[in-house]
Amino acid sequence: MMLSCPEYHTFRSLESKMIDCVSSGDVKMLILEEGDGPLVPVDAEVLIHYAAYWEQATIPFDSTLTRNNGQPMPALAWGPYGVLPRIKPEPALFVIALYSVNDTQAAVRFNDLPVAEQSKFENTTRTVNSLHTQAKDYFAKQKFNKCIKNYQQSMTVLNMSLPKDKNEENEIKRLRINTYVNLAVCYYKINKPKHVINMCQNLDYVTDINKHCKALFYYGRAYEMLGKTEDAIKYYKMAKRLEPKNHEIGKALADLDRYNKKSAATEKDLWQKAFKLEPQTKKRNYDVDADFQATVRDMCQNVADSEEYMKFNLPESFTPNEIGFIRDLCDEFEGLVLQENNVGKKKTFSIIKQGLVIG
Repeated sequence: MMLSCPEYHTFRSLESKMIDCVSSGDVKMLILEEGDGPLVPVDAEVLIHYAAYWEQATIPFDSTLTRNNGQPMPALAWGPYGVLPRIKPEPALFVIALYSVNDTQAAVRFNDLPVAEQSKFENTTRTVNSLHTQAKDYFAKQKFNKCIKNYQQSMTVLNMSLPKDKNEENEIKRLRINTYVNLAVCYYKINKPKHVINMCQNLDYVTDINKHCKALFYYGRAYEMLGKTEDAIKYYKMAKRLEPKNHEIGKALADLDRYNKKSAATEKDLWQKAFKLEPQTKKRNYDVDADFQATVRDMCQNVADSEEYMKFNLPESFTPNEIGFIRDLCDEFEGLVLQENNVGKKKTFSIIKQGLVIG
């Protein structure tokens, strides 16, 4: 809703269409546009925006939409003396729009209802939506334990619901899925991987988790936290199949792949030291200049860092010494190989990055 000033001739003419908000008649109200939701509880938290106009003005002298913090002016400013020069001691028109409602006492009111009323679809969904709104606010403030409490309460409320038709059943199912997934995310935030797995397992009773990318991803997160990298990779790959372009999943797989490679190298080094073995190195000298070596090494590093399959064809003008150097260099990078291609009587070479295999 735009906070534009309604058309009127004078405040007096507009006043005739209004109703009193207080018994003194000092504050009056006119509803310009009806909302389509339930009545706002008297103890709810609401988000509103307003624009304030002097009589017959078309440009507001004050508006929350032009403020940084959105805080209204103190009530005393609107007394008989005003706060000059900005606020005159005159009547003002406020155009107010209600943007959102946070029914902070929804759960309390729900508990006060008779059991028969608690099981009604409209009561359960209204209560759950209010609990979820509060949970989102807690999550944004990183109050994850309070967030978890709200989602747990909403699941209790959903378990009492008795839907009457397929549409109501689908809505209850959607809310259950949303609750379990958000609980999994919250438990991940407070480093409780076993609870994450438990929420994902519960979700699997409600829907086919193999079709839910976010749930599969947090399954992977939980197993990674537990040090079960094979299980983590399994679920990351399942999630990746559902959303191939999801950057967060791709990064998780790449990070885990790098971690595994580093761990394997560290473990090998430890065993070599334990048995006092010297690392095996290939001591071959190739007649190639330092600039060539540096350029090719940078190229191999860039190809190796890619998360996708890559193929780089080498120029046919490379000498046997240069090819031999590149072959040995590829052995230093995981997943990098030098492929020999026979095209008729010609022999060409390509650097291949095998990449992560999905599926």
